[in-house]
Amino acid sequence: GTFLGRYRVDPGPPVHVSATCTVAFAEDLAGSRHGEKSAKRLVALKRMRHRGQFLCELRARQFLGEASGDVGVVGVVGVHCPRRDAGAVEADTGFAPEVEPTDGRGGAGRAEYPYVLVMPQGE
Repeated sequence: GTFLGRYRVDPGPPVHVSATCTVAFAEDLAGSRHGEKSAKRLVALKRMRHRGQFLCELRARQFLGEASGDVGVVGVVGVHCPRRDAGAVEADTGFAPEVEPTDGRGGAGRAEYPYVLVMPQGE
């Protein structure tokens, strides 16, 4: 199976767990849709419980990434959130989030951690 119908999450436990988030490594399968061939896109999925913390981290990564010239700050390459929050997230951050699938492909734990930052996986 996949998470959000798009990410093949690495087996095993998350690489990080805290009271408010989990981080897991995954392969983004979006580039291989419709028979396209592309290099694997390895990502880290930071799944978060609280909208306020999600927005704060998203804004901080935007600002620090721009201010530092991308030195030492992992940028965000994608954002997922519940449909009800998509307009507010885009208005607040400029990111156009992908909304949760309505066909049951959300994946395990989606309700507990509804906000997702997608970042490049470190080497």
